[in-house]
Amino acid sequence: DTQKQVKAFESLVMRILSDYDMYYVLTRCETKTMVLSETAQFFFFNILLDLLIRDFFLESAKILENRITFGKKNLSIQHFLNMNCWTEKQTARLKEYFQQLSIFYDCIKCARDKIISHNDLSTYNEETLVNLGGFEEGLDAKFVESLEEFYNYLHEITFGEIWGRFNPSMEVGGIHDL
Repeated sequence: DTQKQVKAFESLVMRILSDYDMYYVLTRCETKTMVLSETAQFFFFNILLDLLIRDFFLESAKILENRITFGKKNLSIQHFLNMNCWTEKQTARLKEYFQQLSIFYDCIKCARDKIISHNDLSTYNEETLVNLGGFEEGLDAKFVESLEEFYNYLHEITFGEIWGRFNPSMEVGGIHDL
């Protein structure tokens, strides 16, 4: 049962990591290469970026939220923290990861609640809309790094080996230099 749940959680982690990889390419590499900006309609580029950010925020928030919502169990990090199959040392380490990941969650929760999951009318009437979901530069990268470390550890204590992940390198070069 634990192994099935950890494998199911893997797809959630992969979605977040994939969103971040594409977001990284569009926001950090694109400014150097201009490949998409020069080949895609500007509005398409902005729509894609907006969708990635919304999905990244929503999926990141969902895995960090309550283990039970309206009486239904959620596949979340808190679910794994509350399982009775870990040693005290393992539970303590999982909690450390959760605390690291919660820093990012605390920054994006308001945006998730008011404009990503719901269209809160009062929020759209306020000038603070622009600041919702804001966070320190680099905190998103720290979140992704901690999420990957968390999942590697969870995989290791469940299956006896780390999960590992291929990190695509999308720096300037490649097709743009052709």
